[in-house]
Amino acid sequence: MPKMSFSVEGLRELEQKLKTLEPKKIRNLNRRALRKAAEPVEAQMKANAPQKSGALAESIKRRSKKGKGRRTIVNVTVGPARKIQYAIEQEYGSSHQPARPFIRPALNDNAQTSIDIFKNALTLALKKQKL
Repeated sequence: MPKMSFSVEGLRELEQKLKTLEPKKIRNLNRRALRKAAEPVEAQMKANAPQKSGALAESIKRRSKKGKGRRTIVNVTVGPARKIQYAIEQEYGSSHQPARPFIRPALNDNAQTSIDIFKNALTLALKKQKL
């Protein structure tokens, strides 16, 4: 599956507050905020996915992985399950069918919204932590 990354600038104040917490807490707060931020991307991806059998749209989920040990890396992925082999052909096309993108438009259309949701969710979580 193609990977797209977004760099977010201007969250220095949140970053400073996060540094006062233990790594496990940082990871959990970030994971929850990222999963929340991925909701509009997931919804649009499902809406844009071809509906022939419905299997492709049903397989689209938000998944998250934690970093190992003391690392505070968080990875949230939105997309079809790997068992849906034809997702790439739908997105990019093949020699037998034209492209019918549903992943990239969902990411591009919701990038700023997702960043705003992430920032707001993290700010709210830090307020609950009294930071």
